[in-house]
Amino acid sequence: MADEVVVGATRKDLVVVLIDATTGQPIVLTGGSAKLQGRSPDLVAVNIDAVMTLSNPAVGQVTMPSLGSLVTHANLAAASIQSAVYKLRVRFVDASAKVDFGPEFELVFKDNPLGA
Repeated sequence: MADEVVVGATRKDLVVVLIDATTGQPIVLTGGSAKLQGRSPDLVAVNIDAVMTLSNPAVGQVTMPSLGSLVTHANLAAASIQSAVYKLRVRFVDASAKVDFGPEFELVFKDNPLGA
């Protein structure tokens, strides 16, 4: 089941620790970068391609602050929907400039109670 994010909620951060599937060890991102990327079949006009913070790059930890700001009430209202399910991945570049993606996960962006 997907986690829920209320649009406009800026207190909730997404924290991800990237782990090497082969070794089981954290992926060192010191000197690298990360982005949160994804799409929603419910809200095709709004793709997510947001730069993440390397919050603890030595242990592969990245953070997307203010998660609820990635989709807005106006986005949902324009599509006449109350929520949108996004399939997302963390795209990262390590210190050797090699690109990879973390596992896919889902977030449901729901309109706030007053729809404003």
